[in-house]
Amino acid sequence: MKLKTGTPPSRLGKKQIIAYVAPELAEAVERLEERDNISKQEVVARAINAVLHRHGREPILDLGHYRLVRRRKGKSKPRTSDKLPLCRRGRRGVGGWYDYSKVARVGEFAQDVDLSVQRIVEIGLEHVTGIRQIDV
Repeated sequence: MKLKTGTPPSRLGKKQIIAYVAPELAEAVERLEERDNISKQEVVARAINAVLHRHGREPILDLGHYRLVRRRKGKSKPRTSDKLPLCRRGRRGVGGWYDYSKVARVGEFAQDVDLSVQRIVEIGLEHVTGIRQIDV
């Protein structure tokens, strides 16, 4: 069997935004995905756009997804390794792939408001899910 190499066409020109969140918040994201029949990528886009809106800015990330894929098996699990940074231990990854230029704009916004992209995603996910994250 030959292994695939290179970047899949669906990820060309894109960069990942990922945040490591408390398991309760990740589960709320999954419930929102199921309820609204959307992808995790769209939930993260909604979250970031919600924080932009709270700061009086226009949305950056597009909503909608041409290819909806939901992982039923192999979902992210809380990270437990002692070799991980403390900020990721006991947390689950939530993210999506977005155009490079839009990810750069999110980064510029993060600098403007003196927040990390991680924190912007956390705040936005708490807003769109209605779940307040408990520190792990």
